[in-house]
Amino acid sequence: MESRYAGLTVYLLFLCPNNPHKGPPEEIDIIQWIFNQYAFENKGYHKIASELNQQQVPTQKGGTWSASTIRAIIINESYIGSKVWNKQDYQTKGEKWRDRSEWIITENAHPALITKELFEQCQAAAKRRNNGGGETHKPFGNKIASPFWLRGIMVCDKCGSRMVGNSASTRSKNGGHRYYTCGGYLRKGKEFCSYVGWKKERVEEVVTNKIRTTLLRLSMDNQLEEEIRMYHNEKNKHVIAQVSSLAAEITFLEKRVDAVVGDMNAGKGKSFHQEMLDEMKTELMEKKAEHAAVSEGLREFDVPEEYIASVKYDIQTLIGLLDAEVQNPQILHQIVSKFVSKVVVQRETKNVYVTVQFTNADEVLYEKNVVAEM
Repeated sequence: MESRYAGLTVYLLFLCPNNPHKGPPEEIDIIQWIFNQYAFENKGYHKIASELNQQQVPTQKGGTWSASTIRAIIINESYIGSKVWNKQDYQTKGEKWRDRSEWIITENAHPALITKELFEQCQAAAKRRNNGGGETHKPFGNKIASPFWLRGIMVCDKCGSRMVGNSASTRSKNGGHRYYTCGGYLRKGKEFCSYVGWKKERVEEVVTNKIRTTLLRLSMDNQLEEEIRMYHNEKNKHVIAQVSSLAAEITFLEKRVDAVVGDMNAGKGKSFHQEMLDEMKTELMEKKAEHAAVSEGLREFDVPEEYIASVKYDIQTLIGLLDAEVQNPQILHQIVSKFVSKVVVQRETKNVYVTVQFTNADEVLYEKNVVAEM
């Protein structure tokens, strides 16, 4: 793309479907450039977005381009002059796409920015890529179940974006392979986050082995209960230390008060002893009140037996799913999410960090990071 496009404010017609298709020639050029790059240069959504961002071409709102923005342009029939109504049923709850036969389509409703042939060529290219890019709508309730059971759990080690499932084109040298890829990179390009992708099978194998050994150990005898108590004590160690320190100060003050009272009763008291005694009693009362307040926050932690039994049952279920010859990614994802809050692969070391976490009523009872090598 020529540098003369740099700095242009792009007129994003797909964001304003009711506006007529007109604007400065440079803006129209960019829309046409996007369609031509997709149809003839074999560039995908995030590649096109990346090039626009490199040339510092802002969106209508002055932001950066993303893969979803490019996709919205590619599938928008308004660019061939058509006006479409009645795509969705808004009378019932939820997003309900109507069948295309129910759509009301007015052709030549306004001047077209691209030819119908170019638009159809882009739709054909999107379908060949087999990534859903050529669909102008997705029917409600027709979502294909994802085979990526670490979705929503695995995150990028650089930008913190969720890693998403991504399949390589069957025409590439890695054809047919599946990867967990940084969602930030896919949506916003390499300017936001440099590419990272990990082979699905390898990541899931490493995480499976680490989860299995970690949870099996925790489910033995009373190990889970002990680990939860130890975590609770460690998390509250500063409070425990504060309670212990206040108790020691109270004991010391009580002994001092008893000593002064004893001297006064024995006739050894001086004129300043009463004033000193009053000060120590006031300080003692304040320390006892502080001790009571801090101790109240440090309740004795008791792990419900029903919770432990439920967790152990889920652990056995999860291990059975992990060991199954044919895995069920949907059920696996649901149960893994109960015990694993985050998975991160560190790029430089290739170490896999798995955060194991147990919660009950939104309270974190136990959390530990375990590490494995890729």
